[in-house]
Amino acid sequence: MSRTDRRISEWLFLLSFATYAWFHAGGGWNQNAFLDTTRAIVERHTFAIDSYAVNTGDVSFAGSHIYANKSPALSWLAAIVYWPLHALEQARGLDAGDPNVLTLNAYLCTLLVVALPAALVPALCCTRWRAVAASARGGVRSSRLPSHWRRSSFPSPRSS
Repeated sequence: MSRTDRRISEWLFLLSFATYAWFHAGGGWNQNAFLDTTRAIVERHTFAIDSYAVNTGDVSFAGSHIYANKSPALSWLAAIVYWPLHALEQARGLDAGDPNVLTLNAYLCTLLVVALPAALVPALCCTRWRAVAASARGGVRSSRLPSHWRRSSFPSPRSS
């Protein structure tokens, strides 16, 4: 990979990450359901969100417990980020239920679990496309593109 290609990929990553980091939806039933499950995993070592159920309407009931009706995969990943945050907050004497602390935790979890991997996609796609273009003797041949991206409007490099 050339230095130019690397710089383009780096700038694409930074631009994408800054864009994702800037727009934070804040709270809502969907976001709170995921954060409640994350908090339950880290703080109470359970998937039941009994103590946090007032934050969301996206709930399911099983036995005497309340659960978020969302897939737990995102909450599992967020628990990896939230665990050290929660430990740090406890060490500093901060209340995990404080709205400002909750908002910051939700933002940081979203930033590291969603925005960071999503920002890698444009950079990795650019890197791959540049590599394909470099090996295609004169440009990107449509036969090297995925079939759903092929268009007759792409000029063939051999049509000249």
